[in-house]
Amino acid sequence: MRVRRALSLGVLPSALGLLAFWWWLPPGLSWQGAIARHALAPDVDVSRELRAALDAVTQTWIADHPPEELAWNWGEGVLAVGIERAFQATANPNYRDYLRAYLRAHGRAGLSVEWSDDTTPALAALERVRAGDGEFEPLVSEVVHYSMHAPRSPRGLLIHLGRRPVRALFPDAWIDSLFHVVPTLMRYSELKGDPRYRDEGARQLLLFLRHLQDPVTGLCSHAFVDQGAGEQVPSFESRVFWARGNGWMLVALVDALAHLPGAHPHRNELAERALRLEAALRRTQASSGLFHTLLLDQDSYQETAGSALILHGMARGVRLGFFGSDTRQASLKGARGLLALLRRDAGKSEVTGTSLGTNPIAASYRVTPTADQVSYGVGAWLMAASELLALLRGPQGVTGLTAPLSRDYSATARRAVEAYPDTTALLPVLQGKGGYERD
Repeated sequence: MRVRRALSLGVLPSALGLLAFWWWLPPGLSWQGAIARHALAPDVDVSRELRAALDAVTQTWIADHPPEELAWNWGEGVLAVGIERAFQATANPNYRDYLRAYLRAHGRAGLSVEWSDDTTPALAALERVRAGDGEFEPLVSEVVHYSMHAPRSPRGLLIHLGRRPVRALFPDAWIDSLFHVVPTLMRYSELKGDPRYRDEGARQLLLFLRHLQDPVTGLCSHAFVDQGAGEQVPSFESRVFWARGNGWMLVALVDALAHLPGAHPHRNELAERALRLEAALRRTQASSGLFHTLLLDQDSYQETAGSALILHGMARGVRLGFFGSDTRQASLKGARGLLALLRRDAGKSEVTGTSLGTNPIAASYRVTPTADQVSYGVGAWLMAASELLALLRGPQGVTGLTAPLSRDYSATARRAVEAYPDTTALLPVLQGKGGYERD
């Protein structure tokens, strides 16, 4: 435990991160985070702006990145999901064809799935299968087989580093794994008519929440060391809650609730925890509509991918009838923030301010640099913009990655969450000041 804790606090991960940093310097490298690149008029038509930006951002990426050159990895997997959502929102066949070319390239090359980061692109592949592209089902099946049989910790949590030898040097369970694995399991269960995949996805969500959701703030820590009594990394007491990690959790949680049947044994607890997490996140939203990379540290930079994931989860939860009018207002505030961070120049629209790969190290979150046109930042931005556009369009809007929650269930979940303490009063106390935002 002591060795793994020391490594988690930064010895080996920091060294590896520095090596990667000097080996590959991405465009727009900075420590500024997500900042407004242009002003939006107060009376701007946000729906029209989102629709135009969806095309501009997607086309900018496609023009600069041949699909056959994209890796089969988590960042490109988030990107693929974002482009799939952009296709669903716009019906532009070029986006679908780009995804097909990407998936075909990896179908020809074959997969080697060894850890959670190797599973993410299967979600976009499964959406293509559900749309009639059956040729991609072998890719999905290989990922699902890994997800169901990957190593678990003593308490049953999916081990993020899977079969990699270095897994003993790092925390066992990382919150990132939930988005990489659970949405695919939910859809695969429906595709095959087999509840085993759905049930394992729900079980993993519940295990992760029980071990990573702070009972005081309702926010989630990044990772869990499953030895002895167990330990969160960073600890709850440190109050270091990473925005992107909480975004992974909210997206996976809202998505699961859209697919679980009303009588599922885990659904009520998942609903209670989802409502508490969303309420806590909403109260950390900055005046820009975005979120700081450390949710309780307003001096940390605001970050694009984490903000986009949180806003996607919020907007989708509203659209499914799970979250209420306050969340709708926060989602639309966030839409303006997402539009403002785009860099528009020479006919291109680039997504700025995405933090680079981040290990569960308390000291690293504030100093991890940000960059422009990072694959998962672009993907998360497209996911959020598509969902926000659907929210603005109303019931007749975008469909595809969604399924409605029952009205009765929504009411039950809302009653259940009343048992939890009011996060509104807690956050200023934790910050040691009268309110969260200074600006």
